Amino acid sequence: LKCENGKLYRYTQFSNIVEKHNLVDKLYNNLLQTIFQKPDETLRDFVCCIRLPYDYLTKDENYKKFKNILDTYVNFNSNLANFNMKKVIYNLEDASLKSDLTIDIANLDKLFFVTKRHILGGIKIDANIKKAKDLDLTAKTKTVGGIIDINLHNDKLVVNAKHIDTLELLHKLIYPEILKASLDAKLNYNLVSQRGKMSGNLTDGKFTHNSIFDLARQYTKIDMYKEFFNGDINANIDKENILTSLNLLSRTS
Repeated sequence: LKCENGKLYRYTQFSNIVEKHNLVDKLYNNLLQTIFQKPDETLRDFVCCIRLPYDYLTKDENYKKFKNILDTYVNFNSNLANFNMKKVIYNLEDASLKSDLTIDIANLDKLFFVTKRHILGGIKIDANIKKAKDLDLTAKTKTVGGIIDINLHNDKLVVNAKHIDTLELLHKLIYPEILKASLDAKLNYNLVSQRGKMSGNLTDGKFTHNSIFDLARQYTKIDMYKEFFNGDINANIDKENILTSLNLLSRTS
């Protein structure tokens, strides 16, 4: 609650002010008319600005709902990650939650105890969360040259990746950087069963220099470095077991 005097009051502080000046009946009868439209001397230092329409707050039945809403923010910083929630709306009556969320991880390798994999660099994720009967999360991040959209509904996870640079991805995951291409992919995964499927398309693929293709060029006169490839990549995930298939087709064949 932001008051006319420039001060910020949390809900509990504002409630104490209301009780101190015996304003409960006035607030319940007509919140905005009493506080905003016709402030008297008693209320002058406590005129508040609430981000809800006038028509909404002047109805008693709507104010009864409003008084059960906790509107706050959260800023949590640690050596692992920074979490910033600018607008957290929590309904005290039905325990529902709605919030934005920004996660900023400067060093993904510090999460090795979770990922069980060394990962280079950091990542920033912007998300929105809704939790009532169901849990819903939507998130977006720009990383490894592309954009990744994440949708979570309870235990069902769907990830869509567009224009991912495979060289940047392989570098981040500390894999041999042997193929440069643009990757579009979709992952369907169940968090409970830990099973899922991934399918994707590779375009404009080109191999980087490596010892195998160097030998092939030397003894077979086939220069794989001159070829550009398109192809498909598919993976079946069953807990820690991942079976991957990759099919590449030269654009000149």
